[in-house]
Amino acid sequence: MRSLFLLLLLVAAKGFAQPGLPVFNSSLAEDAAEPRQTTTHVDLDRGIAQEPGLWEVKVDSVVAGNVWVRISGRVLLNGGCASMMPLYSVEMRTDTGWVERIPFNALQLDCGMPRMDWTDHAVMIPVAAWVRLNSREGQGELEPGNYRLVFTGANMERTATGPFRMD
Repeated sequence: MRSLFLLLLLVAAKGFAQPGLPVFNSSLAEDAAEPRQTTTHVDLDRGIAQEPGLWEVKVDSVVAGNVWVRISGRVLLNGGCASMMPLYSVEMRTDTGWVERIPFNALQLDCGMPRMDWTDHAVMIPVAAWVRLNSREGQGELEPGNYRLVFTGANMERTATGPFRMD
């Protein structure tokens, strides 16, 4: 029974085959034979530099370790799932100038949006909690002083807010 079925299948396949037609799609083979253009780091950097950046970042208010900021322009987001959190760093004013409180990490996750166009968009940044979570044990409390937030635009240029006081 099995051999009869295979014989019928073979006959049916021969009956539908037309002479002169290729068995495979030759256009795919031709496309594969053409060399593909390789994207270089220079090409990527040029493309990123052409992206719009941030126009303005300003602090609205500071309440209990949380900073309310208004952002305008194309901002890089952290890429977290269902997250609209921008990439930012916290800098503290010292005798020698502005120093990053926590080193800035420009890595994005791949689950959420990579960037967003905002106009006067309000965002709450939990500065005290963020510093506590990203510090070594015993070094996570914010010292009273002047701080600023630095956001990254889609063109990778960093834009700082004005200074604000954290006590």
